[in-house]
Amino acid sequence: MNRARSWRYALLPAILFFASALFAQNAPYWVTHLTVKNPGKYYFGIGSSTESQKAADDDARGEFSKNVSVKVQSVTDSYLSESGGDITDSFKQQLKVESGLDLRGISTSDRYYDPETTTYYSLIKYEKDKYIQLFKEELKREVERIRQENLIKEQKEKEKIRHEREMARIEAEKERKQMELQRERERLEQEKERARQQHIVYIMRTRGNFIRMASPHRAITLPTAEIGNKFQEITITPSLRPFGFQRFDYSFYWKIVSFSFNLSRREKFFDWQEFMIKLHLLNGQIDVFKTGLALGAIEYGHQMDDLKKVTHENIGYSLFLVGNISIPQIYTHSSLYLDRRKLALSFQYFPFFDDLRGKLSLVVQNEWIFDRDFRDRFDDRLLIQPGIRFVIVPELFTTTLSYRLNEYFVWEFTLRI
Repeated sequence: MNRARSWRYALLPAILFFASALFAQNAPYWVTHLTVKNPGKYYFGIGSSTESQKAADDDARGEFSKNVSVKVQSVTDSYLSESGGDITDSFKQQLKVESGLDLRGISTSDRYYDPETTTYYSLIKYEKDKYIQLFKEELKREVERIRQENLIKEQKEKEKIRHEREMARIEAEKERKQMELQRERERLEQEKERARQQHIVYIMRTRGNFIRMASPHRAITLPTAEIGNKFQEITITPSLRPFGFQRFDYSFYWKIVSFSFNLSRREKFFDWQEFMIKLHLLNGQIDVFKTGLALGAIEYGHQMDDLKKVTHENIGYSLFLVGNISIPQIYTHSSLYLDRRKLALSFQYFPFFDDLRGKLSLVVQNEWIFDRDFRDRFDDRLLIQPGIRFVIVPELFTTTLSYRLNEYFVWEFTLRI
């Protein structure tokens, strides 16, 4: 038994030697010697891997690249030098950093698999002259490709610059037009303001007496926003047709406050009664238009002829607001009055103002009456009361002929003291 084992141990080296000789016979020369025959004639790279054939191919390409890298760089530099001014420095730099240029267009020359060691082998082999020619052709194609890319980039840059310049031109033209438009607006505004100032000067020159004249503080029966220049005012209004006593008014003025009281008739004397307090809020001038604004409170009553029968239903209270504006172009004062009973609009027009020095005026008072208890006896919702006013003594004595309540022709006498 020991002899048999000794025999087997002696035979094992012989078997291994035989297998090695057989492998050496079947394996290519480049696998067994890790070089090629006549290596001075070729550029080659040999790769191996126990993982896959692809890994062996990649290893071979890496080795091949190492073998040709110096020559490839020399050929590239020579080509770029020969190109001279046709290729810029940035172009050369771009070409040099292109990865894998030296491996483009090459393929694996041979492969081998060793089943004993489970190893994959790959060979890349090119004759030096043929590979240099192949590389030059690839280099030429690459140069042309980069040149085309740069041309496209250059065209895009030029188009971008052209577009930016065009947009800048359009924007500048837009700004120029806007500036011209703004200057034109400013010029028109200046012309408008100059015309307005000239108009104001003209109105002040031709209508100055009217503008400086005191605004009326009463229309036909309603107050305006103005406060009288005197301390007291008494108005007696007899009726010419039908004949009788139609209205009595008394007012007291103190700085910017006025107190007024009146009695009037509709069907019987002392039928209506009012007491009001007025506060003058605003007195100003907008261009040539004098303005005024006042706020007040009023207590009013109807059917007051029999005081024994008067109840709270006969008396009412309200705030009122009244505003004025004078229009010198047509020698007119206008006023707007509002309380809970009615809305009134009045006008006082001065014909022949310069000749008569404002001593004659036409007055009309229009009322829209909401409260039926304060309409005329015909129950008219709209009441128009016209009149003619004469200034007998300025700021002292005035008289007015008017038609009131769609019924009464009256002659009013006003004394200011």
